[in-house]
Amino acid sequence: MLANLLVETPGPWGPSMSVPSKHPLLIVDDEEDVLLSLRSMFRREFDVITVPRARDALELMGKREVHVVISDQRMPDMNGVDFLAQVSDQFPEVIRLMITGYADINSVIAAVNRGHVYRYIAKPWDPAELEAAVRQAVDQYEVLAERRRLIRELEEANQLKTAFITIASHELNTPLTIVLGMLQLALSRVNDSVARNYLDRALRASQRLQHLLTNTFKLLQQKDFHRSLERVDIDIADLFKEIREDLDPYLSERHHSLQIDIQPQGAHFRASRTHLRDVLENLLTNAIKFSDDGSRIELWANQVDGRTSFRIIDHGIGITPDDQPHVFEPLFSTWDMMHHSSGDFGFCKRGLGLGLAIVKKFVEMHGGTINFQSTPGEGTTFLIDLPTNGEGLPA
Repeated sequence: MLANLLVETPGPWGPSMSVPSKHPLLIVDDEEDVLLSLRSMFRREFDVITVPRARDALELMGKREVHVVISDQRMPDMNGVDFLAQVSDQFPEVIRLMITGYADINSVIAAVNRGHVYRYIAKPWDPAELEAAVRQAVDQYEVLAERRRLIRELEEANQLKTAFITIASHELNTPLTIVLGMLQLALSRVNDSVARNYLDRALRASQRLQHLLTNTFKLLQQKDFHRSLERVDIDIADLFKEIREDLDPYLSERHHSLQIDIQPQGAHFRASRTHLRDVLENLLTNAIKFSDDGSRIELWANQVDGRTSFRIIDHGIGITPDDQPHVFEPLFSTWDMMHHSSGDFGFCKRGLGLGLAIVKKFVEMHGGTINFQSTPGEGTTFLIDLPTNGEGLPA
C-alpha cells in the first residue's frame, strides 16, 4: 500500500479535487536528538509530529488525528508501556510502535501480548528495519480503517433495511386489513350458499396471508427464520383436502385433474401448517401453469423411517437444462420480467421468480431438503423430504 492517502479539500464552492496528504506520524521521546533524527528520517513520507512528554502527547492526540505513534520505553513522566496502554484505551484505531533497549525487553513483550503494542524495535535500531516497521504499521492502519468504513456502511444498510421492513409491513397490512373487513362484511350480508362458500374461502386465504406476512416481517426483524415456525400436528389428508379446495377453481378452469396419494393412510407429521401449505400450493400452482390444458397433476405423500416426503408431479413443458441450475435463485428468469403475471394461472404465465426461492427457504426452515427432476417436454417432479416429528428444528 502507498503511505499517502487522498483527502477532500474545500474549494471556493465546497469540496474540490483530491490532493495527497501524508499519514500523521507521532513520535514521543524525551531525547531531542532522537526526535530530530526520526523527524529527518520520516519527514518526506509522513506528516511527522514530535513530542518530548507522554502526557503532552495524549493531550495532542485528543485534538488532532494521528495514525501511527512511536514511543520510547524510558521517559521521565510515564514509561512507554503505560503510555501506549492509554493510547490503546483512548485511541484504539492508532497503530502503536515502541523503541526500547534490551534491558526492558520483558515488559515490552508483555505489552505486545496484551495488544498495547503492534511492534517493538530494539535499540540501537537499524534504519531500514525501522522504516519497514512504520510502513507496515501504516498498511495495518489502512486495512483497519477500511474495515471500519465497511462496518459503518453495513450498519447504514441495516438501518435502511429495518426502515424498509417497517414501511413495507405497514403498506401491505393496511390494504389487507381492509380486504379482510370487506370479506367479513360480505359474509354477514350474503345468503346465497355458493357465494358464501367462495367468500369464506377467500376470507380464510386472506387470514393465512395476514398470518404469513406478520410472521415473515417478524422473522426479518429478528434475523432468525426459525422463530416464525409454529409446529403443530398435521393430518396429511386434511391438509391435502384444504389445498384441493383452494386450487379447485384454477384446476377446473384449466381442466386439470389432481391425483392424490398418501402412504400410509392416516399419516400425520409435525410442521408449520401455514408454511408447508404455502410450499405445496406454490409448487402445485406452478404445475397448473406449466401443463397443457386437461393434464394430470399428482400430489403424493409417503412416510418411511421417521421421514415424510412429498412429491408434486406434472406432465407439462418441463424446465430447460440452462434454467435448471438456477430455479431456486431469487428473481432468476430467462424472460422479460416486465411482462410477469403473478396470480394468473393461464398456460405458461410466469411470476417474478421469487416463489421457488421462498419454497426452498421454508423447506430448509423445517430441517428438510427439496430437489427436482425435469425433462423438457415431459414434465417436472419436485421432491420434498422432511423430518416427520420435527427433529432438529429449533424450539
